[in-house]
Amino acid sequence: MVLGLTDAEFFNLTPRQFQLLQSRHKEVTTHQELLFGILATTMANFSMGRPDPPRIPSDFMPSEWSQKKHEPKKRRNKKKEAQNFTDAARRLVGALQAQGKVVRAK
Repeated sequence: MVLGLTDAEFFNLTPRQFQLLQSRHKEVTTHQELLFGILATTMANFSMGRPDPPRIPSDFMPSEWSQKKHEPKKRRNKKKEAQNFTDAARRLVGALQAQGKVVRAK
């Protein structure tokens, strides 16, 4: 880690001072990554081949990559979706018929 200290300054630090320097270094690094991420996001989202879904700055921030949880895309079962839609439509028509609002065509 680059803290900009001489050896003497480094070895004179207390553990608390070292921890504070580490925290500050992380803040500076994250801020620099955010600035680059905003620039990269703007370039990617407004390019001729814009991504779908649009990118966000954390997509370009290495410090955020380990914190992201990538969920695999769920595959759509079109037959099951069609069956669910058909069942829901039948229930709706059945309920309306029970109320006498829908007359079945003969």
